[in-house]
Amino acid sequence: MAALYHERDVRYFYFVDEHMLPYEEGEALAFLTQLRAGLAERAVGPIGIGCMLRADRLTPAVVRAFAEVGLVRAFVGLELAGVDEARQYGRRAPGARELGLLQDFADAGVTTVSNLMLVHPDSTAESVSSGLELLASIPAGVFEATRMMVYHGTRLADRMAQEGRLLGNPLRYGYGFADPTMERFAEIFTRLRGEAFHDYSTAYRTHDAYLGMSLARRLHPERVRSEVIDRADRIRRRVNRLYVAAYERGLELACSGGGFSQADELIGSLCPVIAELELELDRLEGMVLASAPPRARMFAPMRAAAAGVFSFALASVACGSKVEVDQGGSGTGGSTSTTSSTTPSGGGGTGGCEPLTSVTSEQVQAILANGAPCFNGSVLAPAEPGGPAQITASVDIYSYPGLGACPSTPSQPALTAQADEAQAALAQACIPPTALPPYTQISGGSLTDMQTMLADLQAACSSVWNTGSTPQFEITLDATGNVVSVTGDPSIKALTDCVAAALAGLSFPCLASFQVCPEYMIAE
Repeated sequence: MAALYHERDVRYFYFVDEHMLPYEEGEALAFLTQLRAGLAERAVGPIGIGCMLRADRLTPAVVRAFAEVGLVRAFVGLELAGVDEARQYGRRAPGARELGLLQDFADAGVTTVSNLMLVHPDSTAESVSSGLELLASIPAGVFEATRMMVYHGTRLADRMAQEGRLLGNPLRYGYGFADPTMERFAEIFTRLRGEAFHDYSTAYRTHDAYLGMSLARRLHPERVRSEVIDRADRIRRRVNRLYVAAYERGLELACSGGGFSQADELIGSLCPVIAELELELDRLEGMVLASAPPRARMFAPMRAAAAGVFSFALASVACGSKVEVDQGGSGTGGSTSTTSSTTPSGGGGTGGCEPLTSVTSEQVQAILANGAPCFNGSVLAPAEPGGPAQITASVDIYSYPGLGACPSTPSQPALTAQADEAQAALAQACIPPTALPPYTQISGGSLTDMQTMLADLQAACSSVWNTGSTPQFEITLDATGNVVSVTGDPSIKALTDCVAAALAGLSFPCLASFQVCPEYMIAE
């Protein structure tokens, strides 16, 4: 930390760990005393620290001591509201003590963000209502309501499979609900998060602005006017109230029988309010940035995360890691892909061309655009010298709401054919696996066709689009890319009729022999 402070002008340090302090109060205070002394010995001046902390392992004394060292931001998980539901998942429900700690953080000048898993496999209308009461009582900071995720190899995944509720595949699981009211609320919840609060949510943007203000107060307290502090707190309170009210209205709608399509009015009423809040956040961010001198580099966690993932992928290739794609599962929440490992021939071109020693990602894209125009997916260089290239074909739209190839038998041969066609195109161009760049992402014709289909359906059928069951409906295309059938549960006949009418007479040649299903995406 001292080296970064002196040599690179770093003033904000973010630690990613479940709880970076010792659990016991005495040990935590001793740790913080040593940290503070160590920084002072190295002539480190005012800094800001961000981290994750467990509320059940904190005390007011630890909060105050950490703030004195430089803590300005804490992610404090609340997770589950009810005692019984928390115990079921091996957690402790937050109470007055944990909520009091959030106020302690605020009093010490530390901004907090908390999450509550409002939706999980055992949610009921009563548990959602209790969760919203908890969120409404949060005294400080901001919060996000989230949906519990299911990960491969966990007890929860095993239980969902045994109950016949597990959807998707190991790449991305989902689950259904036994309670129809919760099925409808989950639909509305997803629309609220995706369409009203957006990917970079209003709550997190509020938190980030608050973090900027807290850091500015730590580094340059003389520059931060009381007007900025008051404005930030007003926005925070409004956002928190808006979130609770929106989810309360969503629950009322679900309990009265409304679902996905019936949420149009709710979404429409929220959008202008959120747009006005976004303008307020614009002004607040400008005031915060004006309160401190410019820095050589700004804190950009998602940019850093993207760089980290890319570096890890390159390291995996360099170290000989094998990349495998699981192809099982069905329903929304799944990702459909197939991988071909056939080694292209080094001299298989009809013109007797010489094998290339290296190519760029741009050259790979150009070759596949001509030789395999429908291919969409990725090209991965061999993990081991002399090994095969990994050609992965996939058809998924990651927009909300989205479409993707159903992970079912009729789609798999079409994906395999696309992967094989891409391998053949590389062989025809005399590109051996050893000449490939580490990773190349291809956006090809099948993706374009899927985007066109999605746009057609959104334009024609948005008023009757309702998720119903999973999958909601299935579109089957013939060998030439014409839609031959649209099937779904009888309860959504109006939707399937609309989809069939919207696609009648249209052709999607790069989706020939595919089956297409709706896919709902939300980033946690």
